[in-house]
Amino acid sequence: MELVILGWALVFAVVAAGVFIAARVIVQIASVAYETLEHRRDRASATRETALLSLGVVASLALTALVAATAIVLILATFLSGNTTLPGETP
Repeated sequence: MELVILGWALVFAVVAAGVFIAARVIVQIASVAYETLEHRRDRASATRETALLSLGVVASLALTALVAATAIVLILATFLSGNTTLPGETP
């Protein structure tokens, strides 16, 4: 039972970390946009940095979605099989 709880805690931690990373990168994109508007950064480097940061957001959200989808599929498959205990749990 303890391993199942630790497994779900790990899933929640990974999802929270993925969302935090995505939010942090989005704030960084806004910072680049502001610096460009204030003419403290040239357009070419801002475009390059924004593109790379956008790829980071997409990768972070894709990984978060993959972990969350895997967890959802696992729990739904367990319930649909008629088994009321989770994998690793003793009935």
